[in-house]
Amino acid sequence: MLYRHIHSLLIALSLCLLAVGCTDDEREAADATADPQPVAFVVTQQPWRDENVNLTTRSTTTLDGLKVSTTGFGLFCSDFHFANQQVLWEHEAWNYGNSVLWSMDKTKAYNLYAYAPYDATLVASAATNTLTFTCAEDNQVDLLWASQTGVVRDDENSPVELNFRHALGKISLGTIANSTGHNITLDKLVLKSKLYTGGTFSLADGTWSGWVGGTDEQTIEHSVGQTFDSNTAIAANAPDLLQIPGVEATVELVFTIEGFDKTNEDIKFTTTFEQGVSKNFNITIEKNFEVIITQ
Repeated sequence: MLYRHIHSLLIALSLCLLAVGCTDDEREAADATADPQPVAFVVTQQPWRDENVNLTTRSTTTLDGLKVSTTGFGLFCSDFHFANQQVLWEHEAWNYGNSVLWSMDKTKAYNLYAYAPYDATLVASAATNTLTFTCAEDNQVDLLWASQTGVVRDDENSPVELNFRHALGKISLGTIANSTGHNITLDKLVLKSKLYTGGTFSLADGTWSGWVGGTDEQTIEHSVGQTFDSNTAIAANAPDLLQIPGVEATVELVFTIEGFDKTNEDIKFTTTFEQGVSKNFNITIEKNFEVIITQ
């Protein structure tokens, strides 16, 4: 009886150990594939640079503008099957609205490419990570881009940092100082150039190709209608000019001078659109109507 009892206990104990062993094996198998995580992002933006400041010395800022917009940014990653995938700021995080998750293979490297703001109508290629961009004459939109290659998932599922940079060049007016003794009105801002109206932009290396236009001179006018009282200096309320880089342009400021019958169209300057560079011009009109332009 005692032997039979001991034998039964040993069998029961063996079964318990076997069950525990199976549970450990199952747990190890589950650990290899458990808890897949969505891809998280930290988004920053390089500021515009001027001609005298190196971009790498400028601090980055959070891309708050995209957070409050309904557009977000577009994302490309062949491994995740992202092809112009919209990413929006929702619930205090960047979300892409589908079930794509990190692979549990922590040796797999991913290449991610992004642009902002998102545009569903853009002609984009996931195979080459390029997009076709058309530069509008009015209601112009800045084009930002970012890339992060060789990204490997770590134990903390650390977010992927996307540092957006400017793909276009910008020209803007700063302060206009009126020392003429007459009130003057800036009627319009005129851009004359053999502009590129479109092109193909690479999100992989930030370069332009396949330009459209650039052969015939175009004239683009922007109405302003801002008056500058005599002996004042105030910021010009004129639109920024955004263009595909690489072209020289002439900018004309068309003024009406109070007490004069003709419009003065002689205030002009020539400059070049450079990628990621913002050129800001200040205008001083002296009492003898001599014009001083500083940058």
